[in-house]
Amino acid sequence: MIADGERQSLEAALAESEEHDGSMFLTGALDAAFSYSPGHRRELRDFRLKDQTELDLHLAGANVFDHETRADWLGVFMNRTAQAVKELAKGIAGKERHTPGLLVEGPGAGSVRVIFRSPPQPKRAAPVPGTDVETLDGKALHQFASLFMLAEDETDLLEASVHQLPGGARRALRQVGQSVVEASWSIEGSLTARGRDVQPVVISPTGAARLVHAVGEQAAETESKLIAGAVDGWTWSKSVMDFQPSTGRGFRAVVPPDLQESVAAINGQPDHDAVGRFRITTIYPSGDYSYQRRSYVLEGIEAAMDSDLLDLL
Repeated sequence: MIADGERQSLEAALAESEEHDGSMFLTGALDAAFSYSPGHRRELRDFRLKDQTELDLHLAGANVFDHETRADWLGVFMNRTAQAVKELAKGIAGKERHTPGLLVEGPGAGSVRVIFRSPPQPKRAAPVPGTDVETLDGKALHQFASLFMLAEDETDLLEASVHQLPGGARRALRQVGQSVVEASWSIEGSLTARGRDVQPVVISPTGAARLVHAVGEQAAETESKLIAGAVDGWTWSKSVMDFQPSTGRGFRAVVPPDLQESVAAINGQPDHDAVGRFRITTIYPSGDYSYQRRSYVLEGIEAAMDSDLLDLL
């Protein structure tokens, strides 16, 4: 962390430099100069991003040679990614239409590099230090990255995440996953937004294949249930929280974009007690009713001290 006075001086200098040509070179030089200071680098990153969310990907693998890959494969991947983020944004907003605005920077140096960035708001508000800001497209890009991260190591939560998505988003995600599998890419990169630490992202052919399988699987049984307990952890990058019921075993639940601020607020309080409404999905793989997988998606949550839901338990 850096002192408030130093932060204000840095922000004032950056704001003034932004009005002149070549400001990008100054921020680049400052980024290099402050490489020893995570606090300074975060301030510079927040100033650059403002209300944008950024997914920085480096493609490698069997079909990347000397920082080169086939243009048609890369073009299909970028187009399908833009379509998937658009469909996710429509699902988040509950709209049938959404004007796509995902930006791309690259390909750039370093393996085959491509940077996806949500578009800025037409009129940006002055950034407030430490404030988390995500636009609709930013939330969709975040959800896109979260799904691939879950595909690497959280199979049950991946299934819970995709079952809540509208059909258009599921079809678009399947196509992106197929692009990665067909090109045999191993993708590493990072996800970041204002007020957030940089989170590593990995998209492997194996993980992409899991996502393709998950979006095609059908839920067997679903129920909605109120559960009292405590928020036991919150992971922004994966959109997942840990929940410990008052009785019984703890579980992990997917947190939709519109509930993430509520979960973060409860997790940030000394008292983490809460009442949540969860959609519980039970899946019987390959029709085998002797084995089942259960997953949870948060539908609503309130801090226990403020909750009217306790009366419904």
